[in-house]
Amino acid sequence: MDATVTLGGDRPSRVETAHPPLRQNYPAAPLRLAIAYESLPADIDERLDLLDDAYAISSTDAGRLELLDRTIPSVPVDDRTVLDPGGLVPYRRAGYGLFCWTSDIGPPWLERIARARAVELRVYLVVFDRSAQRAFAVDPDGAIVAGTFAQYRLASFIFDPRKTGEMVVAPGTDVAEGLARVEAIVADVSS
Repeated sequence: MDATVTLGGDRPSRVETAHPPLRQNYPAAPLRLAIAYESLPADIDERLDLLDDAYAISSTDAGRLELLDRTIPSVPVDDRTVLDPGGLVPYRRAGYGLFCWTSDIGPPWLERIARARAVELRVYLVVFDRSAQRAFAVDPDGAIVAGTFAQYRLASFIFDPRKTGEMVVAPGTDVAEGLARVEAIVADVSS
């Protein structure tokens, strides 16, 4: 069997990511976060007290994400940014540890990509899945730790800042060094 492989060609489309500001304001202790795909209930603050959650975020409330960003460096992202191999790198290198991804991809690829991005960047991802109208959270180990599946409309998980700080995941594998290389490659290809 013969095959032909063509190398090179057009450069892939890249997202334009401005250099985000350096962020170092992580909480000292783990925090519980509530997530919802739909609008948060009117009594969300009372529910947060009951659940011992510090913050609640949803796909429809940008103000609550801005409030959370003051404590945990967080940024909303879209499909194009997440699917670009270098799209999240500047944010991670600047210290962001939580990405809130609104997506139209849908299952099963959405979960696979979210888990892979969380592991390779050592971040938490909260995914707002438009196709299934649900929200779920993935931890830096790639585990889906909470979600609004079936009848559940509100879920919560623990954001542990120590997990986002663990950049050596295997002997000789330093995520921070790898991200620096990726950023250099993307800069070189873009110029």
